[in-house]
Parts: sequence; structure tokens; C-alpha cells
Amino acid sequence: MTKEGLELEKVKPTLVAYVELKGPYENWGRGLSELKLWLDGQHARIVGKPIGLFYDNPNEIAAAELSSDACFPIEGKLAPEGRFRVKELPGGEIASQDTLVILTNTQAHTGNFSRVC
Repeated sequence: MTKEGLELEKVKPTLVAYVELKGPYENWGRGLSELKLWLDGQHARIVGKPIGLFYDNPNEIAAAELSSDACFPIEGKLAPEGRFRVKELPGGEIASQDTLVILTNTQAHTGNFSRVC
């Protein structure tokens, strides 16, 4: 276990469905919920924990300008639609906490997934 309950682990490249978000990181859970509803409607197969990609430092960037992606690992083909897209995340070392996964080279979100979705 590392600082703040985060564990480091190595992962393989991962296919994800995602939605790009702009604004306060506190709104990330809302984006994840919208993505989950869309995936359910597409009968997509979610195969892992949700993933948060946080690109900006909130101590340096205004909250309204923060960029993040809310992602779910998926299996199989899925066509992008509107705000919802698909990409492959590279493998590497990640930090994870409970059921929430955070990439180590981005701003970390701490907290339990059940509180954000």
C-alpha cells in the first residue's frame, strides 16, 4: 500500500469507452454515470473498474478549464456516438484505490467509486 491508500500495479493496454469532460473534477462522477447509461443502452460488456484520466493540475488551472476523461474498460467493438468514444489506453504502471483507478502521470482523484457514480 502506498500513500493515501493507493496501490501501484502494472497493466496491459486496455480498450475503453470514454467521455471527455471539461470543468471541475468533482463533476467527473456525473460523466461516468452518463457513460454507464450509454454503455448499458449499447449492450456493451464492461470488463473492469472505471478509470479516471485527469489531465490538468487544479492548483494551476481554473476549475472551469480542467480536462478529464471518464472511462470504462470494454470488450469487443463499439462505434463512437456523439460525446461517447472508444480508444486504447497504453499499458504501464497505474495507481489504484478500492474500485477507482487513476493513471500515475495525471492528477489523482481520491475517493471511493461508490461516491462518484
